[in-house]
Amino acid sequence: MFTEEIKNKINELYQNTPDYVGVAYGYKTVNGVETSNKSIVFTVPKKKPLNEIPFEERLPEFVDISGTIYRTDVLEIENVVPMVDSPVCDNFLINPSCYTWSPFGSVTPPNRNTIRPLVGGISLTAQHLLGTVGTLGLIVVDSLSQKLVGLTNNHVVIQDASYTSERNLTGPIVNEYKSIAYQNGESSTPVVGNKIGEVVRYVPLKSQPQLNTVDCALVSLCANTVNNTTSFTQLGINYSQAMPFATTAEINSLLVTQRPILSSGRTSGVKDGNCGLKIKLLGVSQNVGSYPLQGAGRVVSFNDLIVFTRLSESCNFPIYHGDSGSVLIADFDGVYKIIGLNFAGSTQVPGSSTDIGQYGFACRIDNVAFELGIESWDGTPKDVVSTIEKVTTVGGSSNKTIIVDGKTYWQVGLTPHLN
Repeated sequence: MFTEEIKNKINELYQNTPDYVGVAYGYKTVNGVETSNKSIVFTVPKKKPLNEIPFEERLPEFVDISGTIYRTDVLEIENVVPMVDSPVCDNFLINPSCYTWSPFGSVTPPNRNTIRPLVGGISLTAQHLLGTVGTLGLIVVDSLSQKLVGLTNNHVVIQDASYTSERNLTGPIVNEYKSIAYQNGESSTPVVGNKIGEVVRYVPLKSQPQLNTVDCALVSLCANTVNNTTSFTQLGINYSQAMPFATTAEINSLLVTQRPILSSGRTSGVKDGNCGLKIKLLGVSQNVGSYPLQGAGRVVSFNDLIVFTRLSESCNFPIYHGDSGSVLIADFDGVYKIIGLNFAGSTQVPGSSTDIGQYGFACRIDNVAFELGIESWDGTPKDVVSTIEKVTTVGGSSNKTIIVDGKTYWQVGLTPHLN
C-alpha cells in the first residue's frame, strides 16, 4: 500500500537527487521482467553504466522508510512533456492532420468529431490556443455552486498558467479574460457554432523548486450542450453509469490490486480491454518540460503523480499528443471510478513528432478535486454555470484565490491594464 511515509520519502529523495532524476514507488524490474517486489524507483532519461556516472550523482541501492528497507530500481522514462497538440507538423507538438490512427487501426477516432450532447474524452480548445487541441476529460460539479463544469488540463485551455507574480508585468500581457472554449476545437479559426462555454478557473503553476500536484482547469458549459442523462459518460467506453471519483485509499491501493485501467482521449481514442492500460508507478515526483512562461518554454516540477503504461506493447501508445485532459479510469470490481487526469507523456527523442514513449502521467483525482473545488457528478439533473464574475487587483499575485466581500475569486491571468 502506498502510504504518506512513502510519499514524504519520495519527495525528500527527489529534492536531493540530480535534476534529471525522478522518484516513485512501484515494482522492481529484473532483466526486463517486473517482479512482485515493491521498490523505490528512480526514473532517468537514459540509463548509463555505473563507471560513467559521477560519484555524487550515484543513486542508493537501498532506502529505509520507517524501518522497512526497499531495494531501489532505475527506470528509463525518456523526456516528459505535456500531451497537447499543435499545428506545426515538424514540431514535437504535431498537427491533427499529420496522423490518422487509433488503437483499432489506421482510422480517425470519433473523439475528434463535434459531439453533442457533450461527453468525456472529446476534442477541445480555447480562444487563446486556437490551432492546438486537447481533451475535454469529464463533466464534473463545482462544489460551491453545485453546477456543472467541464474538466481538462490548464495547458489545454490556458495560454500561460503561471502565477501572475512570476510574469513580466512590463512585457506582452497574456490575458485569459473571457477565453472561449470550443468543441471540437480542430480548427485554427473560431467556429461560432462550436462554442461550449468559457474558461472558469485553473490552478496556477509554481516554478521550480516548488512542487505542483495538478495541471487542471474548468470551463463553463452552455446549457444546450449538456444532457443530464448522457453527458456523464465517456465516448467509446461501454459503461452507462456516472463514474464517481476514487477515494484516496482506493488510489493508494492500485499497486496492491492491479485493476483494469481505461481511458478515452482525443487523439488515441479508447484504451480498453486487451489494449487497455496498467498502473506502473505511484507517488511520482518528476520534471515535466515545455510549459509556457512569457512565451518561452520552462521545466515544471510535479509530485504525487500516477504513471501508467499499455498492457501490451502490440497496442498503440498509452497517451499521445492531444490526449491531455482525458481521464484515467479504474474498474473496481465492476464499478468504474475516475482515478486521475492525464496531462503528460514520455517522448523517446527530444523534439520528436513520432517517437512517443510508453509512459503516461496523470494527476491524482483526489488532488485535482481538492485543488479545484470540484466533486464527481452522480448523474442527477443539475444546472450549468451561467455567469462568471471577475474582479481585478493591481499587480501580479502569488495567491491562487482571494476573498472579496465574502466571495472567493480565483486567479485567472492579467488584464491589459496590469491589473
